[in-house]
Amino acid sequence: IRCFMAKYPSEFEDGVEAWVSMGAPHQGGSGRIFEEFLRGYNLGMVLVEREIAKGLSVDAPAVYELFPNDAFPWKLSPFIAFSKDGKRYVYKAGPEIQREDWYDNPIREALRNNTRELPISKKTVAQPFNEGCWDLSRKTRDLIFNVKMPATVRFYNIYGVGKKTPLGMVFGNIKQLTDLNWEPYMTSWEDGDGTVIRESSENPGEGMKPRISLAVEETHAGLLVNQEVVEFLVRAVHDNI
Repeated sequence: IRCFMAKYPSEFEDGVEAWVSMGAPHQGGSGRIFEEFLRGYNLGMVLVEREIAKGLSVDAPAVYELFPNDAFPWKLSPFIAFSKDGKRYVYKAGPEIQREDWYDNPIREALRNNTRELPISKKTVAQPFNEGCWDLSRKTRDLIFNVKMPATVRFYNIYGVGKKTPLGMVFGNIKQLTDLNWEPYMTSWEDGDGTVIRESSENPGEGMKPRISLAVEETHAGLLVNQEVVEFLVRAVHDNI
């Protein structure tokens, strides 16, 4: 929707009266997106193995767009931390973070020798960090993070709170960065809906001020069937709030 609004602002303004956002990672994902690239995250869907989820994500441009917004002034930035050669490293996102300390660096190195087995032929192919997807996502993110909501559109933001949500991955000592793919780690938790941290979902951006924001104690998927959310949706669509 942000892309449509940014590329076709007049059409968006003419055709959209109201937009209700639910559980959106407005400023990107956090610990879950790091987990997706290093271990695979299947949104709790037992029918999709983690390794398959990881393989699909590494070559999906839209998934790269879910990385944390490095231009957003995070109070608690999503991060990856580990010790190596006697030194502690913390990689995160934020406008004050130097490029060599960005979160993508350890993920890129961890996936340098990553491979994937094709489902039918069983052939093993290389699947490193996809630089093309990364570059494309940067252009898209520059476009959508600077977009402004037309004054004529009623914008509402619904987000989940009260659930332990991964903020960062905390590793112990590793010998090399590929160890991030299998070494045990601890999770740093923050408030959110279990998937998206609150700081991302409650901050659409400077040009996206909602008419009303609704925080609901619910999980990411649970927002879709929450009675309070459903009632809010009906009132929002009919401009009865």
